[in-house]
Amino acid sequence: MKIIAILILNFFISAEIMAQSVIGDWSGYVDNRGSKLKLVFHIEEKNGLLTGTMDSPEQGAFGLKMNFVTQKGQKVFFDLSTFGIVYSGDFYQNDSLKGILKQGGFDSNLNLSRSITPINKKPNRPQEPEGFVFYKQKEVTFKNEIDNVELSGTFTIPRGKGPFPAVVLVSGSGPQNRNEELLNHKPFLVLADFFAKNGVAVLRYDDRGVGQSKGDFSSATTTNFAYDAQAAFLYLKNLNKIDKNKIGIIGHSEGGMIAPMVAVADTQVRFIILLAGPGIKIDELMLKQTEVVSRQNGISEEEIKISQELNRKFYDILLSENDNFKAKLLIEEIVKDHVSSMPSEIANEIVADLPKLTKTMLTPWFRYFINFNPEHYLREINIPILAFNGSKDCQVSAIENLDGIRKSVKETNNKNVYTYIMPDLNHLFQHCEIGSVNEYAKIDETFSLEVMEIMRDWIKKTKFK
Repeated sequence: MKIIAILILNFFISAEIMAQSVIGDWSGYVDNRGSKLKLVFHIEEKNGLLTGTMDSPEQGAFGLKMNFVTQKGQKVFFDLSTFGIVYSGDFYQNDSLKGILKQGGFDSNLNLSRSITPINKKPNRPQEPEGFVFYKQKEVTFKNEIDNVELSGTFTIPRGKGPFPAVVLVSGSGPQNRNEELLNHKPFLVLADFFAKNGVAVLRYDDRGVGQSKGDFSSATTTNFAYDAQAAFLYLKNLNKIDKNKIGIIGHSEGGMIAPMVAVADTQVRFIILLAGPGIKIDELMLKQTEVVSRQNGISEEEIKISQELNRKFYDILLSENDNFKAKLLIEEIVKDHVSSMPSEIANEIVADLPKLTKTMLTPWFRYFINFNPEHYLREINIPILAFNGSKDCQVSAIENLDGIRKSVKETNNKNVYTYIMPDLNHLFQHCEIGSVNEYAKIDETFSLEVMEIMRDWIKKTKFK
């Protein structure tokens, strides 16, 4: 594993730092007579040539072989004319394609996101709903008036007269769809299904620029995503059959940063639930995260020490220098000063990857992210808070972050705060062996039933003002 892989880590595991190459697995949804049909494309390189296959999991079709695949700069083309299908698209960020699928004389918009998907087999996801569901759901759109962005999502509501408690689900870092789909897991779909079956309405939505939502994900910061979440909350509270005194926000990972931000901005938010939400300053959290993840992946102690020293200095620059040009020069100077004392193999890797590293760190999102301190929002909240972390979470460590949450809310004397360290759960709230990110795709379980039951009971029993 290259040293660059431990110099910068986010809350999520994605292909975001990969080069702009079409090689990999891609997925997206196309209109199919009013419903959404998922398509998956697998692109490989063999003997210098691009090859590919397509899956349509809902139709039970896997491994449909492409005649050829081409990539010319930002443009890609998948030819499945044997099956009457061709796709042409353009990169609009490293892990997203925007394009047109042509089939049988019809053109359909098809945006694809880079993902890790199974090849030629359907994964076992026993928690996903099957057959008849005992609730209603509908596709909805709402607008973030602040940024002028239209967002799309799914509203799920129990059957009956109501009014019902309700929640907005806010996803973690990276471009994610309304199901927070990752590694063939759909945690927000599982949560929406569970809550709706247990008397709680749910609104979940595609991130801006993802799925059916409009807008540009790559230029946004956490503040913009908080505006999106606030727009979702405003939309939800005005729907019929919703108990306006029992509407809250559930945020996972970066969503756990966003939930308090929205609660401070809108006093009608009655509660927040933080799933692996940060409770300490993000620069400190990132240092801890890189250390734990690196050690789990077998990185040598020498490399970990080097990465921690460099990261600390990089983050200090991002915290103190607002000018990107000056920050870039300072980062390059730090690397120059350090490489002479490093083993040549490590030094060469750092120097080779430095341009990509600085480009990533100086994006608006990462700059805002690394400067974020959740205490600034948590200490202003007087509404009930429920916070969970898995004991084996290697990305947002349980003890430090839950301690940070409890410390922050003490300033407002908020006594309606409950925190749980859940045994043997990872960052995705799956039961696991060691909590490594490499386990996520291998685990059949998508989301812990115990955590869902605690959330359900707490929402129903707590008296919100």
